Amino acid sequence: MKTKSKLIFASLILSLLLFNNQLTFSQSAWFWQSTVPQGNTLNDVCIINSNKIVAVGGLSTVMRSNNGGANWDIKYRIAGPYKYLSSVFFVNENTGWTAGYQGSVFKTTDGGVNWTLQEALNAYYISTYFADSNNGWITGYFGVIINTTDGGLNWNRQISNVGDYLFSVEFVNKNTGWAVGGNGDERAHIIKTTNGGVNWLIQKTLYNYEVMRSVSFINESTGWAVGDNKLVLKTTDAGVNWIITRTANIANLYGVDFKDSNTGWAVGYEYYFDSLYLYNTKGAILKTTDGGANWIPQVNSSEVTLLSVEYKDNVCMAVGSTGILLKSTGDNDNWISLSKGVQHSLNAASFLNDYTGWSAGREGTIVKTTDSGNNWLRQQSGTYFDLADIQFANKDTGWVVGGYEDIFTGDKFFIKRSVDGGQSWHTQDSGIFPFLSSICFTSNSVGWITGQGGTLLYTSNAGDNWNLRSAGSTDFFKSVFFIDSAAGWILGESGNVLRTTNAGLNWTIRHVSSGNFSSFFFIDHNTGWITSAGNKIYKTTDGINWFLNYAGQNEANGFNSVYFTDANTGWGAGSVYYDTVVIRKTTNGGQNWVNYIVDAGTVFNSIVFTSPNTGWAVGDDGVILKTDNLVGLNEVNNILPDNYYLKQNFPNPFNPVTHLEFGIPLGFGICFFEGL
Repeated sequence: MKTKSKLIFASLILSLLLFNNQLTFSQSAWFWQSTVPQGNTLNDVCIINSNKIVAVGGLSTVMRSNNGGANWDIKYRIAGPYKYLSSVFFVNENTGWTAGYQGSVFKTTDGGVNWTLQEALNAYYISTYFADSNNGWITGYFGVIINTTDGGLNWNRQISNVGDYLFSVEFVNKNTGWAVGGNGDERAHIIKTTNGGVNWLIQKTLYNYEVMRSVSFINESTGWAVGDNKLVLKTTDAGVNWIITRTANIANLYGVDFKDSNTGWAVGYEYYFDSLYLYNTKGAILKTTDGGANWIPQVNSSEVTLLSVEYKDNVCMAVGSTGILLKSTGDNDNWISLSKGVQHSLNAASFLNDYTGWSAGREGTIVKTTDSGNNWLRQQSGTYFDLADIQFANKDTGWVVGGYEDIFTGDKFFIKRSVDGGQSWHTQDSGIFPFLSSICFTSNSVGWITGQGGTLLYTSNAGDNWNLRSAGSTDFFKSVFFIDSAAGWILGESGNVLRTTNAGLNWTIRHVSSGNFSSFFFIDHNTGWITSAGNKIYKTTDGINWFLNYAGQNEANGFNSVYFTDANTGWGAGSVYYDTVVIRKTTNGGQNWVNYIVDAGTVFNSIVFTSPNTGWAVGDDGVILKTDNLVGLNEVNNILPDNYYLKQNFPNPFNPVTHLEFGIPLGFGICFFEGL
């Protein structure tokens, strides 16, 4: 039995524009370190047999395993770089279909090795089901249903009689099937056909903002549907009557599949109270052994939403956000993870050398590597709240800033320090400050922190005490950057750059632009760059005056962070270039940029290099990409500092995922240590 459900992602702008003549594309040498084997969201999974498994998802990703998930062959962009794949279905070991956004329907006849485009209607498809090798249906946005009776050579539009999203479709034979969906505002529907879709009739309508996400039938009489707000429906009379129940835990369910009349699974996400008695979410797997009367939570390692579940040949698979892959065999309740990586967005990172580094992000996430990023180990930050920035001065001593929203006492932001390489973290100051965005230490003792409302904090004793300083502005200070103990800059969100040459005793303000700044970087006392909204870069060659260095096409996304290794060579990372995620490189000081298309379909928040060819990019959904052999790039012969620190810009308007927890404004900066 096969079922699918999909989370509605933000619609993409799918028109391919002419490239700016200042930008060219090149082969990429960036590879996944989190999540592995890959980290794009997986929307659906199909178990062909106990060995052959196929999963599909964002960036038109297709994953194929021939040994039960131990190894995967991965293809990206089979539908082009601008589309999602939402569903996959196989009728045998060789023949299958996958469908997604903007009319993407592909067929394979060799088990998923090669895919051929079959349909290109301008529609957004969500769910696919085939009753046999000839008869199939695909549902999607706005009540769309298309049908084929010749294996996909021709597709015909069917009338669903509903205008809502149809998230899931399933047939028990070539005549009888059901589809479920809803619009999230007023109603949800279950529709049925008994003549192959020639006619679809509404069987059940729910109101009060209900949405049904997935449907599963084991025969013509017995089936289940699941959805938001713990919703479970069951019928034993072919849908004439549907009994509504709710799961005991607070969960939104996106997928359901049943083995027989008693045993089934549902997946999604659930709310829970953390140790601070705050609501959080994690992946949910529920199992029933009494036909859906009771659902028991299954222990699993997912901290993110699970979107699809399937059982076949004694194997159960669940997939979801951040490329997570979970597997259970037999009737046991033991779920193992076939993927490895960070499951929360990463906002900042700090590297000491090619081997040792840290990254921090949402929900208190701190991860550390000591083997060049081959393995990232979770560290206990002592908090579930978002971490805005991280910096390590040496292998032992580092700091993070973060916080949370308190509706009763005000927004609380904290500073934490570790003296054992991140194994433990202790709060240095938890006073009520505005948003804290960026850290910069110029030695083991002297450091700065910036934040909203002109917040500037200074310490001369490694953070044992923090003193509030004034820089003469109430702007939101997104980032702070010191090139040595005396010379530093502060980046203001509203277009101002503040500069000091006497260790912060005095600051001068220079208005550069009315645009929204996102990040900046300096290589010496004179040369620096600022990234700004509208895909613009400003540059200074004297540390004081700024000029427009680069103006790309008016992309809303553009650069989020930059890193330079000398006056000419630099890298930029951000979100989307014409709906394609890229990492950029310049060899002429930022006037022109080469785009390296990467295999990640999410936002990059920061980029850092520890040598001319070795670098990392981190970002949303726990993505970590690394390069150690950039294709087509000339090696730069220069001396780099011993410590590298990168910070993220914030707010980040490009993430389509809604986070229930309060997000912290972040900054970008790099600090050069003296005497190390």
